[in-house]
Amino acid sequence: MAFINSDKIKNIFSKEKWRSFFTRDKFKRVFQNMLLFFGSTFFILIICEILVRIFFNQTAYTVSSYPERMFDSKSETRLRPNFKGEFAPGEFSASIHINSIGLRDHEPISDTSIYRILGLGDSFTFGHGVEAEESFIEILENKLNKEEKTDILNAGIPGTGPDHYLKLYNHIKKSYKSDHVLFCLFIGNDLNDLKLKKNKGGDRNNNAKKEDNSGSSFKTFLRKNVHLYSFVVDRAKTIPFVRKFLVNSGIAHGMIGNYIIDVLKPKLSIEYEKRWAYLFQIIKNTQDINNNLTIVLIPTREQVYPDRLNKAIQQLGYNKKDIEIDFPNRKIVDFCKSNNINCIDLLPVFIKSSRTKKMYFDIDPHFNKLGHEMAAQIIYSKLMTNLK
Repeated sequence: MAFINSDKIKNIFSKEKWRSFFTRDKFKRVFQNMLLFFGSTFFILIICEILVRIFFNQTAYTVSSYPERMFDSKSETRLRPNFKGEFAPGEFSASIHINSIGLRDHEPISDTSIYRILGLGDSFTFGHGVEAEESFIEILENKLNKEEKTDILNAGIPGTGPDHYLKLYNHIKKSYKSDHVLFCLFIGNDLNDLKLKKNKGGDRNNNAKKEDNSGSSFKTFLRKNVHLYSFVVDRAKTIPFVRKFLVNSGIAHGMIGNYIIDVLKPKLSIEYEKRWAYLFQIIKNTQDINNNLTIVLIPTREQVYPDRLNKAIQQLGYNKKDIEIDFPNRKIVDFCKSNNINCIDLLPVFIKSSRTKKMYFDIDPHFNKLGHEMAAQIIYSKLMTNLK
């Protein structure tokens, strides 16, 4: 049996041995090599950043993948009239054309003999990520035209809420007399997008409730300042296995934020009581302008797909018992019934179809082509029944 030589062990772990290994010259060489590596890497990234800025400028797009020049603060619609562009490269690609009055649609038809409908809403109504003719507004128009000559003006504006929908309607009705109004509400953030009047003491409590999304803020910073980041990330998302990995790993949560789930809680905070009251007042004001009003309820992915809901609840640390996925829909439907307002809720049909159909993009939280087709079909069926 061989015995371990204790002298050899002592020699291996002796201070003199390690001191001879970490000599000043060796340490200097290691440090220089590390410095050279990181310096070279940084230099290469700087060169790549410059090349991307020159040939593939990324600041032309906002964080939501919209061309920055598409927006115009001086325009009543917030969109630049006669703009032409396209969405930033990503998991979808589509062109964008804004007409002369600042809407993503054809020029308004002045013929009053045609049945005219105005479609109000946000990016879902706008047709985020799809071609204009693939949006549910355009598909619905084509379906209705088979029954009666109909024109639907798409007044969907990305990043806006119900208060802006009403303001926009008051502007458009001066030149476009609509026979019917589709008031499209996205359950995910329309309630949260309402601009509430601030109290004298400030909204400290409300601000405290907003999510601390430092990761998202950091990504926003990178999007706005590092062109190479947007260039690489957006193109990586077009690769199927990368997109699948991002979704399955929970890295890409899309629009999951506390407000996405807070709206599903029947127990209302003081802030949400105010928001609901303000929303219902806006709907009533719209009805006063045009009694032929239809509310369209657009569901979130979290309402439609249980796995999305569970991920969101887990991420936010919420209790699933406090959540009712159809609570906001029931609340709006009940309000509409009591005020004789037509309401079309997409949620029930979307839930039934969720087992076999994918109606949203993988990473982006908006409808894909199939989602728009389904929405158009549901609205068409309900609308034709009411119109007849």
